[in-house]
Amino acid sequence: MINDLPADSWGNGYFWLEVPEGIDVIDIVIPETAIFNNVPISG
Repeated sequence: MINDLPADSWGNGYFWLEVPEGIDVIDIVIPETAIFNNVPISG
């Protein structure tokens, strides 16, 4: 469905990941979008 959005639109989204302890940041890659580098993990 994200591919159906016009190029100049924006939106919010939420997702939950199970991240092993000791990991402080992750990179999130969503196809055909920018890569979100060094996203902080809060517990």
